[in-house]
Amino acid sequence: MNIHPLTEETLDLELDLCLRCHPSGFTPRGSEVEEGRRLKKRFVREVLRRVRPAGFVAEEDGGPVALLELMPREYARRSGYITGAGGVEGETLTIVCLEVARRYDRKEMMRVMVSHLARNLELFRPYGRIEVGAFPRDVDFHPAWVYREHGFQVAEDRDEAQVLTIQIPE
Repeated sequence: MNIHPLTEETLDLELDLCLRCHPSGFTPRGSEVEEGRRLKKRFVREVLRRVRPAGFVAEEDGGPVALLELMPREYARRSGYITGAGGVEGETLTIVCLEVARRYDRKEMMRVMVSHLARNLELFRPYGRIEVGAFPRDVDFHPAWVYREHGFQVAEDRDEAQVLTIQIPE
């Protein structure tokens, strides 16, 4: 397995995970796939103008395994993701997706991807911190334990979710 920065060059791996290998088993059909690909590419290209890489994508034998995607907080908020209120708005990245292809062990791959992020924080300078809206219970989507395990701290505790953050070293 190889983990690559999420860039224009690896965007097709991300799109394949989302549109062909989603763990829910629900994937679009026919022309919906191409329309989804077109719309997502346009949005991610906009994100890549602000932050590069926009996360990481893991692949094995040419196919997607896992994805950790992030974007500037204002983009995440505008797109409806859980964001925090602390820190400097223009200096905060938000993790919006941590996903694993349906044939792989979710918990193990989540650990691998968040560990990879934690070891490569310097790639995301000049941003000062990364946040994620996570859930304190063990759920399939953004479980807080995987982020806390890799140095994220609770910045906001809400009824159902927490906002966890990690500082990007200077």
